Amino acid sequence: MSLRENRDRWLIEYYTKYSKPNLICPKCNIGSLLFNPGWQKVELNSDTKLNDDDAHFYYNPEEVVKYFTGFAICLNDKCQEPVGLIGILNQFAEDIPTDDHNKSYDAYLPKFFFPSLSIIQIGKNCPPEICTQIKKSFSHFFNDGSACANSIRTSLELIMNEQGIKRTTIDKNRRRKDISLHDRIELFGKGNKELKPFLLAAKWIGNAGSHIGEISKEALLDGYELLEHCIDELYEKKHRLEELKKKVKVINRTKKPIEGKKKP
Repeated sequence: MSLRENRDRWLIEYYTKYSKPNLICPKCNIGSLLFNPGWQKVELNSDTKLNDDDAHFYYNPEEVVKYFTGFAICLNDKCQEPVGLIGILNQFAEDIPTDDHNKSYDAYLPKFFFPSLSIIQIGKNCPPEICTQIKKSFSHFFNDGSACANSIRTSLELIMNEQGIKRTTIDKNRRRKDISLHDRIELFGKGNKELKPFLLAAKWIGNAGSHIGEISKEALLDGYELLEHCIDELYEKKHRLEELKKKVKVINRTKKPIEGKKKP
């Protein structure tokens, strides 16, 4: 499933009884993650713990701050990978008052998953170094948007490396200097005009990670969607075409369908 088809799950900020995204196991990419009863351990943060005004928190449950940690388990019987997570547990007041105060419910704000959840699916033909960098960006998605954007940008640099686009040039003073990512994409675009605008757009999103201020999850997901397209075009589609060409060659040579292997 592409990011475009499931991006709403990544925009849910708090996990509550009203908003439970279907999280897919990062190990097998098949099973959903299950939060069994008692999955979490919870501790009050120091400000809440040291504040002895119980009456205030009773009527203002949303000001109680707790930290949580625990494990979700993959439902795929052939996997059952445990995925650890840590974050902040808030309590939100229900909209409908009960008795003399608002009844509250738990709201989990995840900050870190391990192994990191896969925001996009990386094809098996993506070069290992690029794959590793993209997975590194996943680890920042929930807790540091700027670092996530920077990692997306670094992934683009690695793509240019893998595509053989030169990194340096000699200036008019005969000094070697680095070529900017923007200019490297321009060089790449001379032979890949259709993909060039997608890479440039992803680069602008990556650049935003170096600016002051938090980049939104919407913007990061746009960056991932662009990156997913570029990876598919450069590595997966090429591999699929090569496999089809092999089949075409065999079928045209034998003038008949390719028979599957017979079971013993």
